Amino acid sequence: MTVFARSDLAHVFVSRAHGGCGDSHSRPVEQGAPAKIWRLGCPACEQHLRHDPLWSTTISEIPDTHDEKIMREDLDKRGAANQQQMTALALAKIAGIAGAEEALGIAMGSGITPVCPEGHKCPPGARFCVECGKPLASDGGMRRAPCGHAVRADAKFCTECGSPTADPEPEPEPEKTLPAAPRTPGVPPAAPGKPESPKAPRKPADAATKAAPAAQKAAGKPAEREPTNTAIRGMTRAELVDLARKRKVSDTGNRADLIARLLKKNGT
Repeated sequence: MTVFARSDLAHVFVSRAHGGCGDSHSRPVEQGAPAKIWRLGCPACEQHLRHDPLWSTTISEIPDTHDEKIMREDLDKRGAANQQQMTALALAKIAGIAGAEEALGIAMGSGITPVCPEGHKCPPGARFCVECGKPLASDGGMRRAPCGHAVRADAKFCTECGSPTADPEPEPEPEKTLPAAPRTPGVPPAAPGKPESPKAPRKPADAATKAAPAAQKAAGKPAEREPTNTAIRGMTRAELVDLARKRKVSDTGNRADLIARLLKKNGT
């Protein structure tokens, strides 16, 4: 006789003292995963395991795990709820309530395909759209049209009054015109499309800058540049005497004395 293990058992060992073969048995592996049904074919161990509550002599009587019991109870509750829903929809259809026929067809799987708010067709019984993931209405893809009647999500006109089911488009907002900037008297307006660039303020000239052109104009000739210390060291004695007289420095002595006086005049 063959015995079948519960789905959460992976190994079993029955000692010879308990009538087993004394070897360890493991759940077989199929395509890299543990086999869903473990059929143990050890005659010695079968005699002991057939009385174990975790084993069964038939496939239909394999004990459920704790999770499997919860799933089975949930399925039983959903089945009872679906049966009550179909009964209520059937009564609504008999009473002539609008939309009951389509909802009943969806609940019974008559081929009417639910549609999500985005217009994607989904399989019967689906709770979320297979394309965009948006939740489906509990009434089988029905929605409320602007006229107030319930229509299918993909309907373009209401079946009750014939009005369009699409929401009216919002009116476009009027364009806002900005007021023109005030004009400054005496300043021409800027060309269209080319904003007038701000002009940098003029830097006021100092007193020395203003006095230099006036002195040159009064003298009638351009101002001469003062020679540098390097230029003074390279002058001849005659040039040094002429420069000393212009700077009102003593022009006596040799060339070295003149260079020393002029450099001292320059502040060196």
